[in-house]
Amino acid sequence: MAGRYGGGQHPHIRRIGTGEFERSPAILAAAQVTDSAAANQILTLVLSGQGIEPTQGDGYTLYDADGQFGILIAGDVLLVGVPTDRALTAFAGYDETLADNGTFQSTLDLLPFEEGYDALLYMDGGRLSTRS
Repeated sequence: MAGRYGGGQHPHIRRIGTGEFERSPAILAAAQVTDSAAANQILTLVLSGQGIEPTQGDGYTLYDADGQFGILIAGDVLLVGVPTDRALTAFAGYDETLADNGTFQSTLDLLPFEEGYDALLYMDGGRLSTRS
């Protein structure tokens, strides 16, 4: 399995060492998960080799790299936080979905959906610029 990551069958996938996040800015990324059991299985397989084991919280599973970065899975959402507390804070304050967000909906309305998309990235630059 180790040969498949970092240059073998999938050269675009590489292992991330926890030291790579020491001077990174605060980051939060979210993704929808359609099979949380499979996502947890894959994360456990990949991260356990780096000594990152899953812990169970109240309604979520957390993979914590000593506070430097964390991956949280809860139901149909996956949160990646740098540092870890970004993911935990986002999960604790999770009271609005993107479907409930008017800015997100108006942005979606501008897209030509007849072309189809495999992935969609949404970033609210206005909210980013007002946060420190």
